[in-house]
Amino acid sequence: MKIKNFLPILAGFIFWGCNEENQTNVFKINTFAIFFFISITIISLSGCENKDSYPDFEPDTPDVLSDDVYEIYTVLINEYYSYIPALVAPQATDTTQDCSLAYYLQLDSLGIDSTVIAQAVQLNKKSYFLDNKIKPETQFFLLSNAEMDYYKLHSFQEMIERYNANTIFFWGLPYIYETNIPEQKMAVFSYNSYCGPMCASWYLVVMEKKEGKWKIRLHQLTAIS
Repeated sequence: MKIKNFLPILAGFIFWGCNEENQTNVFKINTFAIFFFISITIISLSGCENKDSYPDFEPDTPDVLSDDVYEIYTVLINEYYSYIPALVAPQATDTTQDCSLAYYLQLDSLGIDSTVIAQAVQLNKKSYFLDNKIKPETQFFLLSNAEMDYYKLHSFQEMIERYNANTIFFWGLPYIYETNIPEQKMAVFSYNSYCGPMCASWYLVVMEKKEGKWKIRLHQLTAIS
């Protein structure tokens, strides 16, 4: 309910209460005061609609994952999405990423062993719940399954308004493996970003950890809508 809807009513109460004939009647004056107070209360409450009116959601229990997983996501966001003020992602990893991972890794001449591909695909056949350990330079929010279901049922516009974010990520879980080079690790995964109808992109990512730091070796756009 908006304030402007109550202005004619409030104006009528004020005009009626200021009428000299009505002021001679104590009962009417008291009645005016009561209605005036009720009107002001309604107006005040109607102006209090904000983000706090959204329901609260409990996070899902996170799975035990290595710190490398969270460092990989953080590096990716800082590298490619730090210009966006706020980002969101489901707390659960996306099991649909295993299909694109298998398809594009086999097409790309990356020199990645087929065993690695098979293990990366197998890893992503299951969904994992992430912990709140992704700490990029921009604001980042993880959404529980219950919260995601709420926005699917209502509208993703509510999510945009609540977090002031217009981009949502659907992550695949990185498959991390050792190489023949001492103290070197590699990671492969896929993800997609969604910012609205006809505004989605899918990517294949290959990262390398050397001297204790993850760096992106490949960030390949694989599909767009």
